[in-house]
Amino acid sequence: MDSYFITALAIGINLITLYITYLTASGNLADNRFKKWYKKLKIKGWLFILAGLILVSTQLAQTYFTERQNKKEQEIRDLRVFEKLKHSSDSSVTEFQKSADLSVSRFKKSSDSSTFEIVQSLGKYKLKYDSSQKKIVNLIKDSSKTRVIEPENPTVVMGGELNSQTLAFLDMEAGHYYYEIYFTSLNSTSRNFDIKSSIIVFDSTTNLKYIYKGQVEIFEPNAVLPKDFPIRKKFEVFSEKPFGLLGIWNRGNYYNNDLTKVFLYDEMFYYNPNTKKAYKVTGDSKKNFTKYIQQIEK
Repeated sequence: MDSYFITALAIGINLITLYITYLTASGNLADNRFKKWYKKLKIKGWLFILAGLILVSTQLAQTYFTERQNKKEQEIRDLRVFEKLKHSSDSSVTEFQKSADLSVSRFKKSSDSSTFEIVQSLGKYKLKYDSSQKKIVNLIKDSSKTRVIEPENPTVVMGGELNSQTLAFLDMEAGHYYYEIYFTSLNSTSRNFDIKSSIIVFDSTTNLKYIYKGQVEIFEPNAVLPKDFPIRKKFEVFSEKPFGLLGIWNRGNYYNNDLTKVFLYDEMFYYNPNTKKAYKVTGDSKKNFTKYIQQIEK
């Protein structure tokens, strides 16, 4: 509906411009025998002023409806991209849930009284079976004076259970876009980060074409994330042209607090300026984006 109205306004502007041109060319707009300006104006003069006011009003209306139409089209494009990413994310979650349910089902079927007795016996002696390392480990380390309980393994995530916000836009000045990103180390403290953070932006007209913007430094090598305490990190992106969505891919590794274990980290999110929210990218969408980044960063 807006597109037809905008077209009608454009036609109206052209017609009014032609009419103003005709009035100007024909002359005889004023009678200089009178001193006061409103008495000098003849009928054509008043028509010239009226046509000018209508022309300005029509141009303002055209600008307003054009901007509104562009905003609607932009929202539709953003929604299509979001639905595509959301569908991919939902599919990945469903597959993971099916896999987890199947694992639990198999475990229940294979469990018997002897398995329970083994686990119970290990517990009595403060031992447990570490399936990842395939060995029996102590739950409590004994020394002559102290009894130290082993901490849980840290899990670094964007946002975290205590902070629903993962990525936020701060400001823009002279092509420099400033953002804030949030991280949390769940279960335990983590440190000594070796994380790469790559940025891509989506073309503001379609949000389908993405452009590589290089890497940004999020973590210092000696950074420390306290247990369950969200930390904010700032970064900036330079772009001569406006863009729509912004995607960030963080990957690498980090250590636990006593530097005895190393853990892998790999997450990707994109920020939508219209909803002012960040969304996790998974599945085929993540594969496509990371493949594109890897090809450029070779």
